Amino acid sequence: MHTFVDASEAGFAAISYLRIIKGNFMECSFAAAKTKVAPLKFLSIPRSELQAAVVGVRIANTVRTSLSTAVQRRFFWSDSKDVLCWIGSDHRKYNQFVACRVNEILESTEIDEWRWVPTNENVADDGTKWAKEPVFDSTSRWWRGPEFLWSNADKWPKQQERAEMAITTNELRVQVNYHKSTLPPLIDPSLFSEWTKLVRHTALVIRFVKNLKRKMKGERLELATLTGDELNEGETHLYKTAQQAKYGKEIFVLVVE
Repeated sequence: MHTFVDASEAGFAAISYLRIIKGNFMECSFAAAKTKVAPLKFLSIPRSELQAAVVGVRIANTVRTSLSTAVQRRFFWSDSKDVLCWIGSDHRKYNQFVACRVNEILESTEIDEWRWVPTNENVADDGTKWAKEPVFDSTSRWWRGPEFLWSNADKWPKQQERAEMAITTNELRVQVNYHKSTLPPLIDPSLFSEWTKLVRHTALVIRFVKNLKRKMKGERLELATLTGDELNEGETHLYKTAQQAKYGKEIFVLVVE
């Protein structure tokens, strides 16, 4: 079974063929096809191609379960190298949209079943380019499949080695660098018996640090009475310091993962 997938800004398409060989007899026939209109929310072309691959996997599964004869081998053809890279690499390093769809694809297919096909030989392309008039007569490739399926496997589109295929940077998940500070706290809370005094002294220390930065830039120093915002900032700093001391490991997991 050979399943071709393609997408455009207008929609997705997938089409499956059965290639039957018995002795010197060979036949390639249409099995099933499906097209879907693209969602109103804009999708990039690589994302649309990935969605088309999902549609192709679902169609292939439907065809296989409907047949009374076992399918010996399956091939999935896409002209999108981004999609093939996503399927062939660790999908967990990509964002949620890509990771979820690649996960669904790999639940039903093997990486080695996916192959690249030039756009001009991708039959599913006929189901996505709606601006041109389709040809659906009995001799068209929509019904018979692409010409290379009627040839021996050595005449099929040449494939790159998996190791040679470039890794795409499309849809990579944003990496967060987290640095755990080992510096001592600005103020030792054990030296204070009242919360109000601790907050005021913390706010003063934070102001002192900011005034040093202002002095280096030649800006006016802040010397007036502490403001409400400065007191709030000092209180927040104390809360964060206490949380970091008590739940440092948990915070690290939340930030990084």
